[in-house]
Amino acid sequence: MPGVLRPAGFWIRAVAFLLDEILLGVTVGALAVLTVLALWIQFIQRGLTVVSALVVGLLFAVVGIGLHAFYHTYLTGRLGQTVGKMAFGLQVVRVGGGPVGYGRAGLRWIGHLLTSLTLGVGFDEEGRAEGSMGVDAGDYDGDGKLDLFVTNFESESNTLYRNLGDGTYADTTYASGLALPSLPWVGFGTGFFDFDNDSDPDLFVANGHIMDHPSLLSDATSYAQPKQIYENVGGRYADVSRFVGEPFGREQVGRGAAFGDWDDDGDPDLLVMNNNDVPNLLRNETENGNHWTLLQLVGRASNRDGIGAVVRVEASGRKQLDELRCGYSYLSMNDLRLHFGLGDAGRIDRLEIRWPSGLNQVFSNLPVDRLMHLREGGEPEPFEFYRLP
Repeated sequence: MPGVLRPAGFWIRAVAFLLDEILLGVTVGALAVLTVLALWIQFIQRGLTVVSALVVGLLFAVVGIGLHAFYHTYLTGRLGQTVGKMAFGLQVVRVGGGPVGYGRAGLRWIGHLLTSLTLGVGFDEEGRAEGSMGVDAGDYDGDGKLDLFVTNFESESNTLYRNLGDGTYADTTYASGLALPSLPWVGFGTGFFDFDNDSDPDLFVANGHIMDHPSLLSDATSYAQPKQIYENVGGRYADVSRFVGEPFGREQVGRGAAFGDWDDDGDPDLLVMNNNDVPNLLRNETENGNHWTLLQLVGRASNRDGIGAVVRVEASGRKQLDELRCGYSYLSMNDLRLHFGLGDAGRIDRLEIRWPSGLNQVFSNLPVDRLMHLREGGEPEPFEFYRLP
């Protein structure tokens, strides 16, 4: 099945990782060899069996492996970093400042490793771990399940993981057309957003290298890099960056990216942070007559902002899904108003909200092209924008 994470690849990687820890542990265990030999001699002198001596030797080997794991987990953070990346799959775990943080990751490594492998998000479809930075979730194929998109280092494509609905994900990066356009760049801030209001989520990626002078190592790369927009065309993505305006041809060292309707005109705008440069506020000026809705959630029994609420919208046969989150992209925070493009739909047929408190509300026959205040337990309150010139 094209695009599905190949089991052989990640199982080989997992076994190789475990063997690495065991074999390197033997090195530390060798420090106990002299002690084992001394004890063996003592056992023989005291008339004990060789089997007893071998048991003691085995115990020392186990202690040696344990010391090795302790060394990498608490002193260097190697185990915490490596397994954190494999376990969480999406990003390398970088906990504030040092050994304690890495140690916490290391203590949970077995469960995290198994979770990563079984979910299918620990590696790409070739079974390779990647250098990940930005991440977002969105229903790119309209099947009612949140998929994952991750930006990665150069020569590693950004990765799209399709939610299979059974608790696992499949790598559909190449099948969706996202692989080749991303290979030359180092991706950071990213997000699903419907820039043309046609009711399917497009993608944005802010690129920028981590080395000041990467061109000294390769002529194929640079420190400053262009931004990218991918348009969703029936579940496949096309890089339309060169068609959407001059800012996307300008090379900068992109990092964070946040999304929101800054000018309240019904389409999402972009704010991009750049290293050693001014930020970019990119106003969306797409005009195609498509409709939209913007939802402002207000919790009562739930938290005030409605963080964690899941919203489903149906209009003209098209179903969309989003979740209100407090962290997005790469070190970024989006507009807390959820935006849905509606295409040519003149009404919202059905809107469902599942609040964090457990309350489920369903509304029907709602107007489009409006900001709607949705208070938990109350009725929708539509407001019409006064658009900026």
